[in-house]
Amino acid sequence: MQRLVKAWRKTRVERAKEGNEVRVSLFKESPLVAKLSSPMQFHGLGNMIYSNAAGDDVEVKKALHVWKIAIEKTTIRKCLAAEIKGEGTRKNEKKAFELYKHCAESGIPPAYMNVANMYTSGTGTDKNEAEALRWLIKAAEAGDPSAKSRLGEYYALGKGGVQKDRARAVQYYKEAATAGIITAQFNLGYMYLTGDGVPQDALQAEALFRKAAEKGFVMAMVNLAQMYRTGYGKVPKDLVTAQKWLELAAPHDPNAKELLKVMTEPDVEQAAAQ
Repeated sequence: MQRLVKAWRKTRVERAKEGNEVRVSLFKESPLVAKLSSPMQFHGLGNMIYSNAAGDDVEVKKALHVWKIAIEKTTIRKCLAAEIKGEGTRKNEKKAFELYKHCAESGIPPAYMNVANMYTSGTGTDKNEAEALRWLIKAAEAGDPSAKSRLGEYYALGKGGVQKDRARAVQYYKEAATAGIITAQFNLGYMYLTGDGVPQDALQAEALFRKAAEKGFVMAMVNLAQMYRTGYGKVPKDLVTAQKWLELAAPHDPNAKELLKVMTEPDVEQAAAQ
């Protein structure tokens, strides 16, 4: 009886594998594939093809083509992000990196930034600053504003083995800031505040800090408050506005709390009366 059970189990596994191969083949060739609409369906099909590819380049390319469709429908990034976090599936950072790398090497722009981030953090692969920079550049060239913001940091600080280049940093920050990237707005604002790489311009700094502050960026709130508290450059002194931003930032930033303390009582009264 034990032999029969073992034999049955073996046959069941073999049949399941054979059945899956048949289903994959039928699924790929079926006209129903053309009717798929859910990004999850495309992502699932890509996984099925890839898991049965066994290293076959043709099959891997088919899987990548289907994943590309899923990416264009904005879901594969969420699926793989969930896999990295262990949400809804067993955590497998190495597999997630492998999938992102396949997508990136196949020319799928949304995967470039993810590969760069994983090389930077060593998630699913060894840390590699040179590779991270290479994929960041590719992402920026493909128009990814987050990548442009990161490259701005690289050139502003001389990170990742690159030479400091203020002009390139400003260029990348400007493009990213225009696209609404908060960190780029803050960093570019700071460059205008200090005159680092650009002519010093308090009004430009104020405008950029305000954009970032209005989106909840605490450091921008603090800098904005300081500019209004002191009347920095051509920014008019405005204690009401200064207090408003400090109070918003204080629960999240000890510097804001300290600045609120140093505002004199007459200052606070004047601000409250207006």
